Amino acid sequence: MAESLILRVENDLPADMRALLHAPPPEGVWHLPSHRRIGNPFRIATIMALVLLIGALGLFAATCFDSLSSGHFRSEGIAITLGMTLLPAGLYWLARRLKLKAEKVEADLQSGRVRFGVWLTAQHVLAHDYDEGIRCARRQDIATTLAYHAGGGRPSLVLLR
Repeated sequence: MAESLILRVENDLPADMRALLHAPPPEGVWHLPSHRRIGNPFRIATIMALVLLIGALGLFAATCFDSLSSGHFRSEGIAITLGMTLLPAGLYWLARRLKLKAEKVEADLQSGRVRFGVWLTAQHVLAHDYDEGIRCARRQDIATTLAYHAGGGRPSLVLLR
């Protein structure tokens, strides 16, 4: 299937397909929900970055106090510890931002504002996954369908061409 036939942005989807991502599917739409728990590894990363930041701030404060109390200003020590403080500050900002984003997605999943899975309608096939994003194609553009089984009865991979 040509890449131009696959819609990947929610705003590019037809209105009926866009509604499937945020509401229960109407009658006549087959939906296989994805019950994947996203998890939030950024909680631990945020705590570790905060500990590093507090330690770096303590070292920076001690360096500033030592420089000012000795009577002569040593800017190289302050500049070095400031650089050492900015790195954990950046890591903390990034980890906190990613943690809040993951918590928002988890809250949206719990409340039902966002749905993941595969939808089959009369005209379209829509797949919405947390890792891969949105993939939507018209059913008439699909030439063949292949299902691969890793074992057992459930298919582990469905390939649409």
